Amino acid sequence: MGSLWGRTAPFLSLLLAATATTTVSGTPAHAADEPPPVIEDHAYPGADRILADHGVKILTGDGRIRYVADCTGRTDVFQVERLVGSSLETHCFEVLGPRGFVTMDVPNVFLVKGANRTVIAKATYDGETETVTVPPDGYEPIGGGDATHALVELRVAGSEPLPAGPAAAQPYVAKIDTGGRSCTAVLVAPEWLATTRSCLGAPPESAPVIVGRADLLRSGGQERTIAELLPRADRDLTLARLDQPVTDITPVALGSTAPAAGAQVRSTGYGRAADGWPATAVRTGGYTVSAVDGTTLTLARAAGTATSTCKGDAGGPVLRTVDGGVELLGVQTRSWQTGCVGVTETRDAAVAARTDDLAGWIRENTADACQTTVESGFTALYDGRSAPRGAWAPVGAGGVAEERCTLRADAGATLLRHTGGRTPSAYTLRAEWKATSDRSDAGVVLGAPAGGDAAAVTARGVEVQIRPGGSGTSATGAITGRSAPSTDAQRPVGSWNTFEITVAERRVTVRLNGTVVNEYPVTDPALLLASGAIAVQSDPAEPPVWFRNIRLRTDAAPFNAGTVPVLYDYGSGLTRLWQLHGVGGQQPAVTGRIAWDSGTGNWDGARSRPVSGDFNGDGHLDLGVFYNYDGARTRLFVFDGITGSGAVVGRQVWDSGPGTWDWNRIRAVAGDFDGDGRAEIGAFYNYDGAQTRLFLFDDVATGLTVRQTWDSAAGNWDGTRAKYVTGDFDGDGRAEIGGFYNYPGSQTKLWLFDSVGTGAITRLAWDSGAGNWDWNRFKTVAGDFNRDGRTEIGAFYHYDGARTGLFVFDTIATGVTVRQSWDSGAGNWDWNRIKVVTGDFNGDGRTEIGAFYNYDNSLTRLFVFDGAATVRQVWDSTRGGWDWNRMITVT
Repeated sequence: MGSLWGRTAPFLSLLLAATATTTVSGTPAHAADEPPPVIEDHAYPGADRILADHGVKILTGDGRIRYVADCTGRTDVFQVERLVGSSLETHCFEVLGPRGFVTMDVPNVFLVKGANRTVIAKATYDGETETVTVPPDGYEPIGGGDATHALVELRVAGSEPLPAGPAAAQPYVAKIDTGGRSCTAVLVAPEWLATTRSCLGAPPESAPVIVGRADLLRSGGQERTIAELLPRADRDLTLARLDQPVTDITPVALGSTAPAAGAQVRSTGYGRAADGWPATAVRTGGYTVSAVDGTTLTLARAAGTATSTCKGDAGGPVLRTVDGGVELLGVQTRSWQTGCVGVTETRDAAVAARTDDLAGWIRENTADACQTTVESGFTALYDGRSAPRGAWAPVGAGGVAEERCTLRADAGATLLRHTGGRTPSAYTLRAEWKATSDRSDAGVVLGAPAGGDAAAVTARGVEVQIRPGGSGTSATGAITGRSAPSTDAQRPVGSWNTFEITVAERRVTVRLNGTVVNEYPVTDPALLLASGAIAVQSDPAEPPVWFRNIRLRTDAAPFNAGTVPVLYDYGSGLTRLWQLHGVGGQQPAVTGRIAWDSGTGNWDGARSRPVSGDFNGDGHLDLGVFYNYDGARTRLFVFDGITGSGAVVGRQVWDSGPGTWDWNRIRAVAGDFDGDGRAEIGAFYNYDGAQTRLFLFDDVATGLTVRQTWDSAAGNWDGTRAKYVTGDFDGDGRAEIGGFYNYPGSQTKLWLFDSVGTGAITRLAWDSGAGNWDWNRFKTVAGDFNRDGRTEIGAFYHYDGARTGLFVFDTIATGVTVRQSWDSGAGNWDWNRIKVVTGDFNGDGRTEIGAFYNYDNSLTRLFVFDGAATVRQVWDSTRGGWDWNRMITVT
């Protein structure tokens, strides 16, 4: 190597270390009237005497590499030589184990000689650093000999195996080395330690840890590194996550009640031994609890304990004996170190950070997400096992990151949407989350539509905010931009928090860590809430938020979930609106009530053409009825809340005027065509010459307007040859219209009307082919039968011989697939005798089909098709009760 002669440096320090370079670091400052920290700072015992006798100033050491005053004839020692005048002066060090370090100030260092190991030497002076490797029994010059001071570090490779060691009596005790300091820790979960915050400070770079080793100079236990810290702000305590779990050592049990003053406890740690050297084995002492306050325990030595806690005991567990075992009450932090080597202090007190009052916090933050169980009644949306990350997809660009059954947005993703389908009408969502910074900005989105980009999805849903540094309607627990939380119940950054979010009757209740922080009635009808999916949002420009254990429970459906409205024509101009309640349950639970009575001579059911939708955006079904007044005059009446518990009142909202609108030429459907959260009515009007126009009735509940949005032009669309259904076929939060058109030769085509709210555009979605689908033989319904957030179409097809098949048209917007989901069998189901309705009758988020079947003699029965597949009877009018021919179903 190049010569170092003639070069000077401001300081000399020599470090021998077996495994890692260690720098000098002082212990945290403390007030004069409180005990000092008991973090091991590796101050070298007897350093003053060595300096006086041998002229070498030793600074720090862990006791495993020790100065040898006389090494004559020894070949198993390191030699550090310095130039004194024209002679070399040798200083020797013996190594007591494969790991260790020592730092010193040696003027005019010149040479390092190895023993039976490889030594790596690093010299720093004049702002430069040079590293050399000294082979076994070899030597390398260092420092040049004329450097008054230099910083030199040496470490031994330490690659040879350790001799076998004894089993640890307290295997949950651990030793941490970091930044020139060391301390004790205790295993509280397979992947987590508890120790003092002041020992580790900022997150360490792979600080080495030994867990469960009885003798540090021998083998045993497990070696790990620290990967993450979760500090407490209110006390000198941190949790430290290991890079890998320790699976063969049982963590210490957690105490959950404070000890009483006078209680006997014991503490274990790697504090300095009686000879003053840093410990290579754990040391245990008995203590009496002298005081308990909000965050600390004060301890005094019990009889028979020679010393208080000493340097290195910081982080050591304070344990209480219970039923033959022990449980953790706290970790040691400070002590007057009474009785410790070199300490003259007579005050006898040690201080520990309490953990007994944090047992729940420790469990929540150290729980293995891959071992969590889903509570009874809940379904996992994400747990990393039965409900994997594959059920979550980024909306737009980005990806999904997963680590030990926790999940977050990755690669620039702003939104992860659950692809398992839309939520039920009433539900409880539980989700655990952890913010990694007070700048983190994320949230849980309720009612995310199945289509659209991230901005559009978030705009249509209701977001519950996660933002530790936020305030007002941007604070954690807020309904983002709408309602601020009533209190701050979030835990410190880095801790796991729990949301419990309940949705019922368009009211969102948010519980954060068990505290109700927000109750928000959703009055904006444009927000989907219970008709979309669950999503998690995250700002990719800010530190991430992790999620785990996301699960959902379907709650009791609101009053109107299992209600079917029916108009019944009594003749003589008398019509009544009936509500059949409990349709989602089992026979004979269904009950009926009259919600509206026209009075005799006022309403001819045969002149009614009903259409239903949520016209005012209150979350309840409303009824629109086009009524025929003859003379090509039609009026539109609206009945609000036809599935609610109160009386229903009708009102006229539109009058075509005489001679302008022939009721017989109308075919009407309803849907939220513009995505404003309110249903509009689309009325197809049949003109002569195979021409049809589509008119949109907007603002039905508040001030109706009518405008034309489509014209087939003459010769292109015969209104008498079309059957219409409506639904959100592409999941974008806006309804489309499907039109089944009758072509000659038993051929039917499905045309899709997109952008109905702004100007309808038609495109062919399906063609049965000639001879395959007779338009006159099917009746259609629509709904989200599989809860994927997109509408499917159900078609009852009539076969001869009283046989009916139910076919489901799926993926309508992207490429129609058709499958048969039910077959009545011959002689069992006459298609001419059914009238169909749809609804989410049981509140599970899926649409069911109801079919009223005519048995003659005024006997009607209601059957429900669950999932468009299985059939069950839910209601029987009894003979003479309901004449099927007088029923006008509301779809």
